[in-house]
Amino acid sequence: MGPVGVPPAASGGTPDGPTAGTAVLRLFHFGALTPGLSSVILSLVKTVLTFLILLAALLAPTRAGQKVVLFARLTDSAVVELSTGAKWRMDKGDAFPVIAYKESHTMVILQLAGAQFMVPANKTEIVPEKELADAIAKYRDNVTNYINGYSDRWKKNAQEGKTE
Repeated sequence: MGPVGVPPAASGGTPDGPTAGTAVLRLFHFGALTPGLSSVILSLVKTVLTFLILLAALLAPTRAGQKVVLFARLTDSAVVELSTGAKWRMDKGDAFPVIAYKESHTMVILQLAGAQFMVPANKTEIVPEKELADAIAKYRDNVTNYINGYSDRWKKNAQEGKTE
C-alpha cells in the first residue's frame, strides 16, 4: 500500500503490489535480467572514478618545496628614499630582495627591512643562485644597520626632547 493520501499508481504500485514497471526496474537493478550488463556497468563506473581521481590529483595545485626570493645587487652606489621617508646611502654590491618591477621593467622595487625603495633596473643585477648566501648575509648586515640607525635616532631625539 502507498503512503496515506497518495494514490497507489503515484506511489509506484497498486493496492495488490508493485506495478510491472517497478518489478522490471528491481530485477534490472539486481542484475537478474542481464547478469553480464551489471558487471560491465560496475567496471565502467570504477574506470571512470579512477580516471577522475587521477585527473584531480594531476590538476590539483601542489605546494612548492621552498619559497623563491629573487635578490638584486646594486651595480652603482646610490642615495635612495625609502618608503618611510628616510634617505639612505646604498653601496655598490649591496643586495636586496626584489619586490616587483615597475614602469615596464625600467624600475625595480627593493626591500630593506619593512621599507621599500625604487632604483633603475639598469643599475641592478639579479644575484645568481650560487652567490645567494653571500647576498643574504650582506642584506642582513644592511637590515641590522638600518634598524640600529633608527633606534639610535629615536634615543637621540628622546634625550633632546624632540618628537618625530
